[in-house]
Amino acid sequence: MEAIRLCRLTQNYEHPPPLSMIDITFGLRCPSSIVHSVVRTLENSEGDLKFYQMHQVRGSYALSRTEVELGEIENYYPRTSRSGIEIFGPIDSY
Repeated sequence: MEAIRLCRLTQNYEHPPPLSMIDITFGLRCPSSIVHSVVRTLENSEGDLKFYQMHQVRGSYALSRTEVELGEIENYYPRTSRSGIEIFGPIDSY
C-alpha cells in the first residue's frame, strides 16, 4: 500500500474547516505515476497547497521531506503507449 498522508489541518483559523489541506506528503514507496496524478488533480485547487515526497538519507535510517518539483513531474508524465508501427514504421510486404 502506498503511503500518502493526505491532510493536516491549518493552524491559522480559530476553528479550522474540516479536511482543509495545507500539504500532501508522498511516502517512500509511492509510485511516481500516483504522485503525478494527485499533483495534476490538485495543483489548481484553492489555497496554497504544497506537495512533498519522503526520501531516505543515504547511509542512515533518517528520512527527509523535499518539495515535489512540479516542472519535473510534467517532463516524465503522461506516457502514452505507441504501437510497433509507430515506433519502427510500416512493415514491407514481400
